[in-house]
Amino acid sequence: MKSPYFTHPFHHEDHCFHPRHPSGFVRFHSVSPDYAAMPAFSLIFLMKTTVSIPGIHCEACKALIEDVSSEFPSIKNVDIDIAKKVVTLEHTDDLDMQKWTQEVESLDEKYKVHHS
Repeated sequence: MKSPYFTHPFHHEDHCFHPRHPSGFVRFHSVSPDYAAMPAFSLIFLMKTTVSIPGIHCEACKALIEDVSSEFPSIKNVDIDIAKKVVTLEHTDDLDMQKWTQEVESLDEKYKVHHS
């Protein structure tokens, strides 16, 4: 077995050194072919956009907005605070915010997106 200090997590190796992991090592069970094709270091910068949607009032509202957001590959995470009626999106810079707004507002007339 190769030394774990010289393996890269995206190669088909058994272990790799990971400085943030408590043991210092991470064991990989399988590697996606997508990762095998990636360069050794690939940085993706995420942006955060927070909007207010006063019509949010329950878990069903939250589920609808999460469902619409899942159709946008640029959106990596959605955090919805029902009490504050606020949606925070973590996304890449190529998100078409106007299209996302249109999709959310088309769900129901109570979902008016207010950009800060």
